[in-house]
Amino acid sequence: MSEPDFDVEVVEVLDELESIRRREAALAARKAQLLHQLTIIALPGDDNGWVKELVACALRVSSVTALGMVAEADMLCEWFPATLALLEAGEISSWHVHRLIEGSAGLTDRARMRVEAAVLLRAAGQTAAQFGRSVRRAVARFDTRQAAEQHRDAVAE
Repeated sequence: MSEPDFDVEVVEVLDELESIRRREAALAARKAQLLHQLTIIALPGDDNGWVKELVACALRVSSVTALGMVAEADMLCEWFPATLALLEAGEISSWHVHRLIEGSAGLTDRARMRVEAAVLLRAAGQTAAQFGRSVRRAVARFDTRQAAEQHRDAVAE
């Protein structure tokens, strides 16, 4: 089977789409870094949740959504530095990040580090769905909690 003969214009459009995807990923990384920075400079003394509200206003999202965004940014920046670097480079998407954070909830620090190291090897060449399956397999391999504890945690979520 031969390759389709694409018009130069089609190739240019596809190239631009890829460029946009990479820039979106870099911007998502920068947003996460800024949200994390806010938690460092403002949240320790923010007993009333004002930072969450300010983020909600700035990003035009609900306060619940803002809180989730801040929490995810903190996890990305603190727990998954290699993942943040790939996002910043435009090699993966924010969807990959969501899959990793969701999939590794409840893991120990050591297990999280092992999962990240295992799944990032192929992440740039995977869709978010494929990456999510890789995360699930890695979590199953590196999660050292007892089955009863895992079940209790899963039910609690």
